[in-house]
Amino acid sequence: ALAGEVARVVQPSIVPRQPYDAPRWVATDRVMTLGSLVERADLQGAGYAPAPIRIPLRTSPDILTFRNRGFPVDLRFRAPPGPVIDIGASRLDVSVSETYIRSLPLGAGELWGPFDYLRRAVFGDAEIRSGSATVPSYLLLGRDELQLRFDLRPLARGECVATPGDLRASVEPDSTIDLRRIHRHARMPNLGFFASAGFPFTKYADLSGTAAVLPERPSPTEMQVFLDLIGQLSVLVGLPATGLQVVHANALPSVAQRDLLVIGSLGRAPALNTLLKETPVKLEGERLVLALPDAFQDVRALFLDAPGRGDRNRAAAALSDGGEGLGAIIGAESPLASGKSIVAITGATQAAMAAMAQAMRDPVQSRRIQGDVAILAGGPVAAYSAMPRYDVGELPWWLLPQLWLGNHPERALLLLLGAALMMGGSFYWMLRRRAINRLRARTPVEKAH
Repeated sequence: ALAGEVARVVQPSIVPRQPYDAPRWVATDRVMTLGSLVERADLQGAGYAPAPIRIPLRTSPDILTFRNRGFPVDLRFRAPPGPVIDIGASRLDVSVSETYIRSLPLGAGELWGPFDYLRRAVFGDAEIRSGSATVPSYLLLGRDELQLRFDLRPLARGECVATPGDLRASVEPDSTIDLRRIHRHARMPNLGFFASAGFPFTKYADLSGTAAVLPERPSPTEMQVFLDLIGQLSVLVGLPATGLQVVHANALPSVAQRDLLVIGSLGRAPALNTLLKETPVKLEGERLVLALPDAFQDVRALFLDAPGRGDRNRAAAALSDGGEGLGAIIGAESPLASGKSIVAITGATQAAMAAMAQAMRDPVQSRRIQGDVAILAGGPVAAYSAMPRYDVGELPWWLLPQLWLGNHPERALLLLLGAALMMGGSFYWMLRRRAINRLRARTPVEKAH
């Protein structure tokens, strides 16, 4: 605390952050208890149909698991055993962000006659029930939550018999969720990851892997967009942006090894000329234009995960029709360093740019921000795919076939056809050789005279 006439101020020591160690994210290096994610009181429910218990499952969305396996959740919970509620009809529903997963019965399950009587006589009715569920990996996109809803059905007690209303049900704090099977990998650019979790910038919670590129003299609107956006990213991870570096366009080489967040209207963002020079999207004066695809675009889409001709054509038409009210978010790979990302928030005017940034705070509009080019031109956000793909993260070698074949059955078909041709060619050559040898053995050799 400050006291007296003189106080010595020293530079604070800030410990460097490690990747994926945001305080508000679920740890992926150990099993986490639900009691470590929320307070014990938040795991309680009251009444026959209490509000759902909500446990945040915030994490970085660059998730890949072997064969897309989910994450186990082991639950232990308490509920009135009866005769207050109908155990057979009551249940605990498990969901993730309003997506139903499964229901766990509150009853312990009945055994065949004598065995059920013996169990009750020896062990009694268990006060704590248990069950498990699996959270699919594709449901974790950054700002999700595990929702546990008790559905307690009253037991028919006859007429003129009061039904208790002050019921309590709870989930034990030592219930667990295990995210340890995560491998970190993402196919980029993906503006959906940016809108939901600030990825890839939030990979380091203090934004020490991020550089913000602003105009040399930012306007009040541009400064407001910049500060609001950094505030949103800090809220997602639970830390201030102490590692963020802010530069102008002429200092881009000094931040080549960082992911770049570009903010500025089209006429005031000279960095876009440099950063988008190797992409199909070009800055021409104060307009964004998208180069039309060539004849081989669909072939690249088949083998290299590039967008198809139809995707490119739709994106080009949307950019040309945007007019003065065009606001855009563009994602691409940085030309300064392989594997580094660019996200540019821009617009034909500063008002359009501010409207695009505002859409990220809108729960409905933010869900529409997908692909690598998101456009706002007076209506809902429209998303398109037009940029070349690149990968971030590292995978073990045995996951590479899954990555290449996973969502592309046509590639598996081509692989099978190639294998069939190779096997057929080998058998043809072998049988032909045998036929030639057999014919030679049957042909008499002429004796020399």
